[in-house]
Amino acid sequence: KRFLLIFMLLLLLSGMMFHTGCKKSNIDDPPDMSIIGVKWVLESIQYSNQNIIPIERMFYVLFNEDLTFRMQVDCNTCTGTYVLGANHSISFSWQMTCTDAFCGDDSKDNEFHAALETVSKYDVDGDRLRLYFNNEQSQLNFIAESSNL
Repeated sequence: KRFLLIFMLLLLLSGMMFHTGCKKSNIDDPPDMSIIGVKWVLESIQYSNQNIIPIERMFYVLFNEDLTFRMQVDCNTCTGTYVLGANHSISFSWQMTCTDAFCGDDSKDNEFHAALETVSKYDVDGDRLRLYFNNEQSQLNFIAESSNL
């Protein structure tokens, strides 16, 4: 009887430890909702080779609660949808709609659009947002601005 009681107790304890261990290893970080409702103004595009392109024109993104976004991309505007996932993953819809005005030879709109196509992860640090692209080797650097939009 004593052996059976000890055996059952050990089985119960080992099951609880296994269950707790499995649960911890399978939990993903939930999406960080702090990016929503903030006007994020692009400051620079930083490539993996450390080449940093400062942005001197108006580029911003505003993420809405309904998983839509609005962007100003130099002289054009874009709208579409996005998905936030676990572990700070993010993706933009392929059905992004943008105006198509020519913004000038020195505009960085093509670089910005190319980066957005491969954005896969984001990180928020206070009033800073980084969108990682190019297999997380490069980043778009944003700063928060109060949104009155």
